[in-house]
Amino acid sequence: MAEIASLAGRDAHDRRPRSAAEAADVPGDDAAAQLISPVLRGMRLLRYVASGGVTANLSEAARQTGINRVTLARLLDTFVHDGTLEAIAGGGHRIGTGLLTLAADALAAESPARLCRRALAGLAGELGLSAYLAVLDGADVVFRLNHMPDAALVTQIRIGSRVPALRVAPGRVLVAFHADAERTFEALTAGSDEAERAALRAALARDREHGHAWSFGGLEADIDACAVPVRDADGHALAAISVAGPAASLRAPAQRAQVEAALAQASQTLSSWLAAAPHDRFFL
Repeated sequence: MAEIASLAGRDAHDRRPRSAAEAADVPGDDAAAQLISPVLRGMRLLRYVASGGVTANLSEAARQTGINRVTLARLLDTFVHDGTLEAIAGGGHRIGTGLLTLAADALAAESPARLCRRALAGLAGELGLSAYLAVLDGADVVFRLNHMPDAALVTQIRIGSRVPALRVAPGRVLVAFHADAERTFEALTAGSDEAERAALRAALARDREHGHAWSFGGLEADIDACAVPVRDADGHALAAISVAGPAASLRAPAQRAQVEAALAQASQTLSSWLAAAPHDRFFL
């Protein structure tokens, strides 16, 4: 990593205008003085490669990452030397065994429950809402984990609470993204009249299209909730994470958009964590 540190002096004299990507790496005021810009650039490069970014064309990769072409080349050489990246025959790079081993070791030390609690704590802290993880058990949703913000929501839902699946947002996404969604729907709606079945089927289709489900006072008056699936490698629901809060704070479009974006990011992160972490079907 010595090569990265050696770039610090050069970067201090780099007076060219910063790209949008570079500007995002450097916070304002006193915090910027405590950060090492070459390290931030290196992390940005790794995220780019991990997301499928191509480095065979250095000029294009520099444009995509906002990293100076010369700096980019030196970072690539450094990461290949370190085993963090591997050069691909014919040009380009991929994540190397060194970084994969590091990530695997870190994930192996985390239990699924701890990973889920981290995700729920992040959601509750970001949104100021109560966050839950739920699983499908027969016709019911069972709430396994929660994280409450400082101003806790007054709700009947506790760890261990069981609720008919199709009455709540977590249950709807669990059915919508179930590995055998149609059979599960038929089992859960047996005995319902055709009008109710049609309405539920339409709701699940919307949930599937949007990737999330909203419930507006569906279980408790004046409490709204939004849920997303936590997916396995095939895209099917292992569990659902949701947030809930007072209806008055969740009806504005901007507030709902913020919730949806935060849940989508949490779902993607937790799904990737759990896909890489060894576990014993914790959710079942």
